[in-house]
Amino acid sequence: MEHYGKFFKFCRGGLRLFFGKKYKLDGKFPEGACIYITHHRDWKGIIYPMCWLPIDVHVWALDAFCDEKAAFDQMYGYTYTQRLGMPKPIAYVAAKLASKGFAAVLSSSGAIPVYRGSMKIRETLQKTVEYMEKGENIAILPDVDYQSSDDEVGELYTGFLNVDRLYYKRNKSHVRFVPIYADEKKKTLYVGEPCGFLEGESFNDSKDRVILEIRNGINALVKKSEN
Repeated sequence: MEHYGKFFKFCRGGLRLFFGKKYKLDGKFPEGACIYITHHRDWKGIIYPMCWLPIDVHVWALDAFCDEKAAFDQMYGYTYTQRLGMPKPIAYVAAKLASKGFAAVLSSSGAIPVYRGSMKIRETLQKTVEYMEKGENIAILPDVDYQSSDDEVGELYTGFLNVDRLYYKRNKSHVRFVPIYADEKKKTLYVGEPCGFLEGESFNDSKDRVILEIRNGINALVKKSEN
């Protein structure tokens, strides 16, 4: 289902022109609402899929980037000054401009704020399930080392798997997690096989298996792109 706003579509159109050739699709998107999983690869893992996914998705985004003031505090206080080492006057201007843009783009894309380390994470899970119940898709990037530029994914957070618990409680069916990978060199978007929890199995006993299947699924797409 389509939900992207005009501003997001405008920005996406500009990025598509900048990056050039349209991406080919390798794989098949399942019918119905799914959660698509990829990894940051610093910034490439979010920009390329959001540009070329042929379906609309609600991406999970750190809550600090969904609010203009909070985004400025994050970018000025850490990203531009500490991580990138910009002089403070330049970092201030850059953060002012970027925070306005980030908050506007994320709002227009229908992003879901992620309240990491807070009880408000329940709102993230609730909103995710509500969108899926409407037939809308979700995208999550759960890699722990989001600054890594490696193609293969390493350790993943497991908290997002709790979406399945809430979704199953309300709908008596499990969520399908689908690995994806965008290769900017081959201009190809790879879609893997869905995986997830099985009927009758314990969440706590099976979450390690599911997270491993997701991780292996993404890395298999990376290997496929190298052939």
